[in-house]
Amino acid sequence: MPKKILFTDLDGTLLNDRKQISERTKKALYALNEQGHTLVFTTGRPLSSVLEVRTALDLCFPDSYIIAYNGSLIWHCDSNTPVIEHTICMDDVRSILAETHALNIHCHTYENDTILFERDRTELTYYRTHIHLPARIVTDIPSALTKEPYKLISIHLTDHALLKELQHRVLAKLSERVTAVFSNEYYLEFYPIASGKGNAVKSLCHMLHIPLSNAAAIGDESNDISMLDAAGLGCAVANANPLVKEHADFVTTHDNNHDGICDLIGHFFS
Repeated sequence: MPKKILFTDLDGTLLNDRKQISERTKKALYALNEQGHTLVFTTGRPLSSVLEVRTALDLCFPDSYIIAYNGSLIWHCDSNTPVIEHTICMDDVRSILAETHALNIHCHTYENDTILFERDRTELTYYRTHIHLPARIVTDIPSALTKEPYKLISIHLTDHALLKELQHRVLAKLSERVTAVFSNEYYLEFYPIASGKGNAVKSLCHMLHIPLSNAAAIGDESNDISMLDAAGLGCAVANANPLVKEHADFVTTHDNNHDGICDLIGHFFS
């Protein structure tokens, strides 16, 4: 069987609502590895959070890769080195933050796996429930950064329309350089136009000499659409956003709480 590659989102896709996987799913992923196929966690999460999940799930396969920060970073796990990196320029960071300030919406970014934020708000507490990173309050995020960030994220827990307004304002000014997409109802993510899960899928397949026709991608939210479009087989889990399902070649029968990813594995890798 020719080598294939599976790009999987984490939250709402591979992970169930308790942020775990079942023994059935783990066994299916181990079988993929034993058959010589490649598994790539492809997520908006920061790298250190993905590494934590990888270890906790006992899925540390050799010669594996992680796509983090919505495609702004491709990481080779064995060598602990970046393969591809994209960042947001400081002027655009300032523009995004100006709009979040104007609308009074929480926004944070990262440096060296530390969350940088300007006000201690409920949204940050919510975010850190599952993203176990240290956080540091700063007076001004751009002044605190020593390098350009991979992404920024805005969170609002009660007003999706306000996040939509923020998305509109940022894209009206920065759409040639910045992408603004939702990773769930509460999270609006900003990252370089050269990033995105779809571009990362194409880049990694090219680097590994794996045809895109041998690539499958599975996800549930709007930030997954580009990778579903890029892969030879784009798959949405049963619990996916309806818009994501419109971009899918295959929709699983089961949701993320009932081993939906196993439906894809049985369909594409058997």
